[in-house]
Amino acid sequence: MKNHITSQPRVPNGSRSPQGFTLIELLVVISIIAILAAVLFPVFAKAKEAAKKASCISNLKQISLATLMYLEDYEEKTFNSTSVSQIPGTTPRIYQAWYGQYVTIGGLDQVDTSKGLLQPYMKNTTIMDCPGAKDIPPLYNWNPSSPPLAYSPLPFGYLDTSTMSQPEETILMGDVATNFIGPAGTTEARRFVTRYLLLFSNYAQSNLHARHNETATVSWFDGHASVKQLTYPPFTTGASTSQITNAERVRYKLGVLHRYAPLCLATTDFARRNAYNELYQTVDFYYYQLITKPKN
Repeated sequence: MKNHITSQPRVPNGSRSPQGFTLIELLVVISIIAILAAVLFPVFAKAKEAAKKASCISNLKQISLATLMYLEDYEEKTFNSTSVSQIPGTTPRIYQAWYGQYVTIGGLDQVDTSKGLLQPYMKNTTIMDCPGAKDIPPLYNWNPSSPPLAYSPLPFGYLDTSTMSQPEETILMGDVATNFIGPAGTTEARRFVTRYLLLFSNYAQSNLHARHNETATVSWFDGHASVKQLTYPPFTTGASTSQITNAERVRYKLGVLHRYAPLCLATTDFARRNAYNELYQTVDFYYYQLITKPKN
């Protein structure tokens, strides 16, 4: 007796019978993709921010090394970071700064960043901007010609660095931002963070900005650059109409590198300065002419 084997029906053209995902299988695949996305997206975001931080460190290191080369050519004297100098005989008047030359036309400063005091040593204008500061408006956000500066020097004037005892612990420049209350000449009272040209020229305004995973990039007078955690001390040494609250300071990540806020250079209240001298003895880093480390 012959064994009969039941054969499967043939599909035309020799193709296999169509197969599909069941609903359960589809849900499992979607769940796996969602889990992978949840795990990987933060990693990608951190990697992207790490790349920005590395670029920022490189930028500030190049600017610092350019400053050191400038010092070699000018007998260890810095450029004046607190003001700009007029180029004699220019009409209209052209002013010179470390970041470029500018002329005021129609009430707006037309800036040429290719002619800054440090440019012969940097030969690069893009390194003056931080990749993490892309969304921060310029100093005067109503002025489209404001230079794309994300770093600021300390207000050291014409400084003789040959007298500096701890250049590796003294801040030169850093990631900077400030609070700002509405465009000038308006009654708008909104607050926002903007860029700034000078670090700690006013203790109530310009601060180091922790825009890289809660850290700020800082360069030092010995030419190196590094990232540092900031602190957010209460600014109790005086009031200002532009002062932001301590909660806003933390929210905007505007801080300092030690426990106490640096003094305002503009203040003439020496009694108030003396009252805080004891506080300023417990610092971590040094702000030349604001806070300096005693010579050994």
